[in-house]
Amino acid sequence: AFAERDREAELKKVVDTHGDTAAALWARQSLADMSLSKGANLQFSDRSEADTQLKTAKENYEEVLKNARDPLLLVRAQYGMARLQETNCQPEEALKYYELVAKSEKDSALGKAAQRDASGFAVCAPVATPAGRAVAHCRVFSARHGADGPAAAGGQGA
Repeated sequence: AFAERDREAELKKVVDTHGDTAAALWARQSLADMSLSKGANLQFSDRSEADTQLKTAKENYEEVLKNARDPLLLVRAQYGMARLQETNCQPEEALKYYELVAKSEKDSALGKAAQRDASGFAVCAPVATPAGRAVAHCRVFSARHGADGPAAAGGQGA
């Protein structure tokens, strides 16, 4: 499915055709990651489409979390859900998932990333879009951004 030009459509076919098999769950994981990325990127330009993409990501992550038997797939879904919750300005939920990954994958790159991401959450605040609309946006104050937050580190936030 990844070699296809329209990866998303091909991954959806795998999900529809193969139910809750390992292949379908990995396809769901990929779809969730793609939707999360799209949704996060659209938050300041098309809030309605961002919400749709983030809802789709959540639904797919939840299906993977509910049905995954492969430990690697499960931890990938937990990490994705953490990132989704952070994007949705739900720091307590994000922290819960980051800690699950950090605890179960202490020595892996993903576990270390989760530990780093969990190491210093702070606040969610309204942020104005270029169009002047205020949207909720998590600002993560952690080792990856420094004490002054993401803007000081040159970033846009989580």
